[in-house]
Amino acid sequence: MLKQMSRLFSVSICNLFGINEVIHTRDKKKKRNFILMAVLWLMLIAMAQMYLIGTAVAYMAMGMGDILPMYFYTVAAMLTLVFTFFKAGSVIFAMNTYEMLMALPVTKTAIVVSRFLTMYVTNLIMSLLIMIPGLLLYGIGTGQGALFYVFYIIGTLFLPLLPMTVATAISAVIKWISTKMKNKSLVEALLTLALTVGIILLSTMTRFEGDPQEVFANLTNVVRDAVEKIFPPAAWFGAAVVEGDVLWFLLLIGVSIAVFALLVVVLNACFTPVCTALNTAMAKHNYKKVKGNQNSVFGALLTRELRYYFSHSVYMVNTIMGPVLMLVAAIALVVVGPDSINGAIPIEGAVEKALPFVLTLCAIMMPTTACAVSLEGKNRWLSKSLPIPVKAQYDGKIALFLLICLPFYLLSVIISAVGLGITGLSLVWLIVVPAAGILFGANLGITMNLMFPVFDWDNEVKVVKQSASSGFTMLVGMILMVVSGGLALALPNHHAVNLAVTLIFLLISAWMYRRNSQKEI
Repeated sequence: MLKQMSRLFSVSICNLFGINEVIHTRDKKKKRNFILMAVLWLMLIAMAQMYLIGTAVAYMAMGMGDILPMYFYTVAAMLTLVFTFFKAGSVIFAMNTYEMLMALPVTKTAIVVSRFLTMYVTNLIMSLLIMIPGLLLYGIGTGQGALFYVFYIIGTLFLPLLPMTVATAISAVIKWISTKMKNKSLVEALLTLALTVGIILLSTMTRFEGDPQEVFANLTNVVRDAVEKIFPPAAWFGAAVVEGDVLWFLLLIGVSIAVFALLVVVLNACFTPVCTALNTAMAKHNYKKVKGNQNSVFGALLTRELRYYFSHSVYMVNTIMGPVLMLVAAIALVVVGPDSINGAIPIEGAVEKALPFVLTLCAIMMPTTACAVSLEGKNRWLSKSLPIPVKAQYDGKIALFLLICLPFYLLSVIISAVGLGITGLSLVWLIVVPAAGILFGANLGITMNLMFPVFDWDNEVKVVKQSASSGFTMLVGMILMVVSGGLALALPNHHAVNLAVTLIFLLISAWMYRRNSQKEI
């Protein structure tokens, strides 16, 4: 079985990030897109490294260096948990290769473990990028001995196992529950969203009570207590590497391996039933002859987009999370209160000035348009064969994103305005800036997707989460919102900034819309 696992794992690694295809392809466009995607990832990694190094230097300067190992361990574990949660079900129970693999002389255990190890490699790379600054800055800065480096490196290698196991278990339960329902993808997406929003709302309820100076003076204990409550294994790791405690180290490694082994046993037992249920369709056979409906071209295209959207959980969960976060941000701000934030930022009216851009940033983090064209995949020829212009097809995809954002946008504006007492011009910008930003995000997504289309995918995760169009759309939107919000906070007349940003968004949106309407791929 080990030989089967190694072969399946090696095939997955060869296809990881599309490296194998780029090496052997003669398509210059694919190589160009791969290089641009690599540049994007390097930029994101550089930004993350700057933040981590800055955090480590700040903690060291405040005499809080001892919490760095557990702090970085917690950050890596939480990111692993989040990223695995959103893709585990689609990777472990991937239906595109299920029938082919089950026909091969390989065991279910080999398939499950090989898929799990593929996720482990990607998460390990991310964990190493997070943990290395702590290793170098804290280890060298405090003159740690050889045992520190041994425990730190081995602990990092085992770090992804526990959060991956928890995330995969939750995702597998959601998949199993959805198989019992008629609308599998919709139920799976709603359960995933409900769990995610619940965790976010619970996290916003945590406050530091008492005098801020006292809290800051005891910040080491505050952070340590918070980490122990959120993720106890991080405290075990901190005790092992800082204090050189072998028992805590063995407990961490033992629990990680035991939980992983238990998950493999459970997944091995339910792998075939879940995959079979996901590949079946329910029918009541109560067919009735009804009069056919007639609709406009735009209405028919929008209906097609809506049906596809609500029948693909990966697409729905990852793209609706931005509008959901927009609503959550508005609720959290009202619950926490603007006074605490304004007190921490030495700028008068900081919340009212930055709120429109915060809401806009949440909304356009991952627009549906950034991957809507690519998701047509090998069926793209069907759309091209229709006697309708490409402009009408893109209009349907843009309308889908605007329709999804509309209820969250309205609720966010109403809750923010009523809860924070925003009136006058500030209320106007709270309404106008996110509206213009959402329209800009919809057209930006289409533009990026037309620049970096991917039709030969075998898993929706590669298009929705790992494509160049999705990455660049997120990066461009984030940079524009951060710069715009920063200018609104820094300049004395933030109303002029809001007006300028709104006009720029509308003008660029009009230009992109006109350009895209004439572009066919």
